[in-house]
Amino acid sequence: MIQNTQFSPACPVCGAPVPSLQGECPACGCNMQDFLPPAPELPPESQQKKPSRAAVPVGIVLCLIAVVCCVLGAVRIHSDRLQKSVERIRICKESKEELETLRSIGYPLSSLTREYDQQQERAEKELRGIRTEAMALWGIGAFAACSGSVLLYSGRRRDRK
Repeated sequence: MIQNTQFSPACPVCGAPVPSLQGECPACGCNMQDFLPPAPELPPESQQKKPSRAAVPVGIVLCLIAVVCCVLGAVRIHSDRLQKSVERIRICKESKEELETLRSIGYPLSSLTREYDQQQERAEKELRGIRTEAMALWGIGAFAACSGSVLLYSGRRRDRK
C-alpha cells in the first residue's frame, strides 16, 4: 500500500523538516532564506535585445507587395485572355451540340467532333492556368499582408516603449 507523503524541505543545519523555505527552522531557528540560491540577474535594459528598426519599413514594403499582388490577381482574373477562353469553351460546346444533331441525322462527323473536343480542352486548360496564376498572386498577397502587419505591429510596439 502506497502512503500519500508530502515532501517538505529539511533544514540544512539540523536536518529537521521545515514547513516553508520562507521562514525559520522550528527546531534550531536558522533563517532558511540564507540557504536559498540567489535569483538570476537580468541584464540591464540597455543590454536587452530590442527589435530591429527595420521592422517598420520592411512591414510597409510587404504590405505594398500584398496590395500589388492582389491587384495583379484581380486584373489577371478579369483579363481579355480569360474572357476569350470562356467564349471559346462556349462556342466549342455549342458547335459540338450542332454536330451531334447532324450526326443523329446521319452525317459522319467524328473528326470534327474530335477537333472541337481538343479545342475545348485547350481552352479549359488555359482557363485553369489563368485561375491558378490569379490564386497564386492572391496567396502571395495574403502572405505578404500578414507578414507586413506583424512587422508593422512589432515595430510600433517597440516605438511605444
